[in-house]
Amino acid sequence: MMHFSDGSTFLDCYQVFMINKRFMYVTFWLCVVMVIIGMPAVSIAELTYTLSGSIPAEKLDAITAAMDGCCYYYNLYSDYDKDVWVYYSASIPTAQASLNGPIGFGGSISTKTAIHEMGHVMGVGVYWNWDPKVSGGGWQGANGKETLRRLDGEASWLGADGSHFWPYGFNYNWENPKKHVLLVGAMRYDMGMKNKTKDEYNVLITTPQSFVYEAEWAATQENFSPFSVVVDAASSGGEYVEWIGNGTQSNPSPSDSDTGLLQFNFNLSEQCDVQLRARVNFPDNAANLFYFKMDDGSWLSTKVKPTTGFAEVALRTYFDLAAGHHTISILRGEDGSQIDNIVISPMNYHNTALFKPVTVDSVNGSYVGSNAVDGDFGGNSSRWVSANTPWPHWIEVDLQGDYDISHMRFWTGYDGYNNALSDFKFQRWDGSDWVDILSEVGNTKARYTKGFPTVTTSKVRLYATNGPDNYVRMYEIKVYGVPTPPADTTAPTAPARLRGVSLIGGIHLNWSDSAESDLMYYSVYRSTTPGSGYALLADFVATSNFTDKNVIEGTTYYYTVSATDTSFNESGDSSEVTVTSSNVTTANVALNKLVAVDSVNGSSAGSNAVDGDNSSDSSRWVSANTAWPHWIEVDLQGHYLINELKYWTGYQGYSRPITDFQFQRWDGNNWIDIFVVDGNSDPAYSRTFVPVTTSKVRLYGTAATDNYFRLFEIEVYGTEGYAGDLNYDNKLDMKDIADLSGGWQSSYGIDDLQNIAADWLSGVEF
Repeated sequence: MMHFSDGSTFLDCYQVFMINKRFMYVTFWLCVVMVIIGMPAVSIAELTYTLSGSIPAEKLDAITAAMDGCCYYYNLYSDYDKDVWVYYSASIPTAQASLNGPIGFGGSISTKTAIHEMGHVMGVGVYWNWDPKVSGGGWQGANGKETLRRLDGEASWLGADGSHFWPYGFNYNWENPKKHVLLVGAMRYDMGMKNKTKDEYNVLITTPQSFVYEAEWAATQENFSPFSVVVDAASSGGEYVEWIGNGTQSNPSPSDSDTGLLQFNFNLSEQCDVQLRARVNFPDNAANLFYFKMDDGSWLSTKVKPTTGFAEVALRTYFDLAAGHHTISILRGEDGSQIDNIVISPMNYHNTALFKPVTVDSVNGSYVGSNAVDGDFGGNSSRWVSANTPWPHWIEVDLQGDYDISHMRFWTGYDGYNNALSDFKFQRWDGSDWVDILSEVGNTKARYTKGFPTVTTSKVRLYATNGPDNYVRMYEIKVYGVPTPPADTTAPTAPARLRGVSLIGGIHLNWSDSAESDLMYYSVYRSTTPGSGYALLADFVATSNFTDKNVIEGTTYYYTVSATDTSFNESGDSSEVTVTSSNVTTANVALNKLVAVDSVNGSSAGSNAVDGDNSSDSSRWVSANTAWPHWIEVDLQGHYLINELKYWTGYQGYSRPITDFQFQRWDGNNWIDIFVVDGNSDPAYSRTFVPVTTSKVRLYGTAATDNYFRLFEIEVYGTEGYAGDLNYDNKLDMKDIADLSGGWQSSYGIDDLQNIAADWLSGVEF
């Protein structure tokens, strides 16, 4: 078995790839490169194992692979200094372990099994203080619960019993090994044991994944004080850190030995550009500074403008940061500087030219073209040098695939030598010709960087036409981009279960939500001929329902629906649904009906608001000058299907809007909100809504510009009859079923229809 210099194995990398393909894909291939060029792996072998006893030859490789994979993850995310004895026994049904070891394998041998049993070695289910932390089917230790909340969100639940925990107890193949190690450490801490996880301080970041470090996570570090943790709901995670002192610049000359230090460690899966950002609150010019540095670099100062509350600021971009371990250090500066979190963001691109085939116009001695794409931009021995011949000179890089590229960088100088290419073009191959991406005349930079609008290509060329002499001295050329996604030509599945019903307001259509992850919109088609003659009725429909308002009463319509994805692939048509338009014409069903009001001012009685006059001061209802609420109730004197409200509270230039109100319906027992409005400023208010059936309505005002409710007129539009209270109490009688059943194009019985219709407009699938 091949070993790296630090004791980790090539199998470590293989297990990473096999267990969590998506998260560790880049890491696997980085390990392959490490094997080839002799670089050390990132992991540190602090948790080790010793094979004990006589292990059958046919089991040895599997057990070794399982433990190698397990130790990889524990060493990547923790610093436990243990050597665990490992044995095999055919009498063990699956596997077993005890506190601090050993681990015994039997009928189940895999990395998943090894990680699960390593949890027991660390104390899961076996330490004396485990059971007191388990209650109600869950882990009650604060550190464990908080860790899972940070990992999976506020609603996460850390389940536990007398032996195991979930999620991430490695009972299933899908579980995340990093989260397992972090949770084991957190639960050890809750039980009074040592938590030696690196937690979020030593995370593996794969490009283009970003990671956020909450500043308060460093509170347990040795030099954290005199930073202090402040609880504040406005900050992410509910806390931030602040340097509190005597109001001066407390640390004018930062050094590595200073107190008030935060450090966050991370591992990069590959070399890339990394942006460092911070979410800070700088109250004023006397409190807008802290220091930061990457690894052993120089201390740099933030010193940005004061912020209004917490805001994210860009601190620095580190170009070509190497793969492997790095440390971000934050140091106190001025009093009152507040730090919420630190963000590490690998840029969403890669050097697509690295190690790719090159072609050059000429070569000087051993300075071949491939030297310009070997990753070394600082050595004289690793550069391409052209022949001493007249211009032009050029270098072409075959990217060996289609890439979306967005910027380039090259070096033609080193150690103070500036051999800038003064005139050149950077070009892409379009399949038949070289096309200019950018052109430069009079350049003086030996290290040249330029971004450009993203283009797709498989080859690039730097075509130089002038320089300080007749040579091109190219230390390195980098072309940044990402692989071009393969064209998506697969159409979505056609929408299912299309159904429709005619109610006031039009024909209401509903269908099942699409399961396509790249769905962009739906399209609705209509015809008056069954099976043919469809015309586009509505495009870019965002939800799985639509109301066709442009219908003629008594006409039969035929509908289908399609789905379109983000690549503009349109599905086939759904099944056809047939609906005959009826109950479309509406009227003001509140006109001259009985009213009740909470109070009256003088002769301005409630009945004035339903007399058909919406413009006369003498024909309006005015409430008493008392505290809100004020309300008016209209008895429709029969059951009506309603879908629109209009009212007027101002006239002849007088604006008396009711700012906050509820429009309600009577369900036979209670007033139920149809809709609620806050902050209204319109004295002539109108609104349509999904049809509902009721016998009474109420306009219930809770706030206005003064204590009066002045209502010139209220109009409620609908049609006599039922359609079921589909959006509220899901109750229908037999008349509802009779009205609705014509809209269902399926062979259901009455019991089925009762259940279906009750859920229809609320979107419940059947």
